[in-house]
Amino acid sequence: MELLIEYAGRYGLNQQIVDDISRSFGQLYRDEAHPSALTRVLFDADNLDKLGSLGIANYFVKSGLKGNGISPDSLYRLTAELTYARHAPACMATPAGYELASRKAPETYQFILNLLKSLRDDGIFNFSVEAVTFDHLILDVVSPSECECRADLQRRLWKVKGVKCLEIHVEHFCPHCESRHEIRFCTPKLRARRPEGDVAV
Repeated sequence: MELLIEYAGRYGLNQQIVDDISRSFGQLYRDEAHPSALTRVLFDADNLDKLGSLGIANYFVKSGLKGNGISPDSLYRLTAELTYARHAPACMATPAGYELASRKAPETYQFILNLLKSLRDDGIFNFSVEAVTFDHLILDVVSPSECECRADLQRRLWKVKGVKCLEIHVEHFCPHCESRHEIRFCTPKLRARRPEGDVAV
């Protein structure tokens, strides 16, 4: 919010606009039950930014800037990206967001599937995707076919109330060598029905 106020002063933005945006950010953070139209637009914009060819490209760019290349750790984390892509349209808060997510999410999904196939075909990493139903939600779990020690992996899923959201935890562990890998991500916020109203394409 400090940045918003700073830019508002620097560029002479209308104070009413600044106040509206500030309230919308507050609604987003508190996850209020009846968000304003602006809040719904901001929610969709934040989520649409992660979808499509550009969205998944940005995901890998950001990972690279953090020093994370393509590795087992990064491939496990694709569980969250695939799951978000699967449910993206159902999470959107506006009609425009729904339509855009319906177009962009399949690009994200297919890109990741193609990447995993290329890694398998080239003998680099043998990771695949399994659709797993957990707490009435389909998760696209990315994991290797076996542990590095060649033993079978076991999987455990559970939920934890985090600071910002209800988190899904996915753990893969090997009973033979005792290696473990855990990821966590926010549960997608599915909406009961397709969004309607005042923010259309």
